Amino acid sequence: MGTCIWRLKALQLDASDFITKPIDPEALEVALRRAKERYTRKRELKDYTALLEEKWMDTAEKLAETYNFQKNLIESSMDGILACDRDGMAITFNKSLERMLGYSKNDVLGTMSLDRFFPPGQATKIKEALHSEKYEGKGKLSVYETYLVARNGTEIPVQLSATVLFDGGREIGLVAFFRDLRDIRRLEQKFADQARLLHQDKMISLGKLAGSVVHEITIPYGDPQLHRSYDQDFE
Repeated sequence: MGTCIWRLKALQLDASDFITKPIDPEALEVALRRAKERYTRKRELKDYTALLEEKWMDTAEKLAETYNFQKNLIESSMDGILACDRDGMAITFNKSLERMLGYSKNDVLGTMSLDRFFPPGQATKIKEALHSEKYEGKGKLSVYETYLVARNGTEIPVQLSATVLFDGGREIGLVAFFRDLRDIRRLEQKFADQARLLHQDKMISLGKLAGSVVHEITIPYGDPQLHRSYDQDFE
């Protein structure tokens, strides 16, 4: 019974073998060789585990750097960026789009679908355009002008570029980029107003010029004295 207890304690202390008395030299040699092999394997395993941990930490750090870079790239974009999963549910909604539409990420991510951001029926047209060959090819859409609906109901003119996302030939979602056209529309309206005013000024100036020419022509020939002088010259 005492021997069993000592053997159990030896196993708990990570013993690799047992040698009973009287000690046989051959058995001792075998036990020592086994102990050495076991120690070598444990050390190699420990070194390999440490290497894996080091590589994993290095890889994890690089992945974190890449993720943060991509996140900053999306968030700092001047264009609004919206990504949806295969069911059309929003999974990315950057700061530019927050400012443009008045929604926060908490309002949108995982709760609002693509259709909610467009006027009625417009999302269907965009999806049809994306899956046609009419624009940039199937699954792509570029410089497509449409409207987004802000939180307060305002329709905002935008230029849309979108791409369907695939994984092994299977559609998994889409990403869309929106350029706010309100400033451009205001400039266009300003230039149109200026052109209209210039045209009006031009027509007024032409009218005044025409009136002046007519005045210069009609007044002299309407003068009776000038008419008498003209008749005398031909008598």
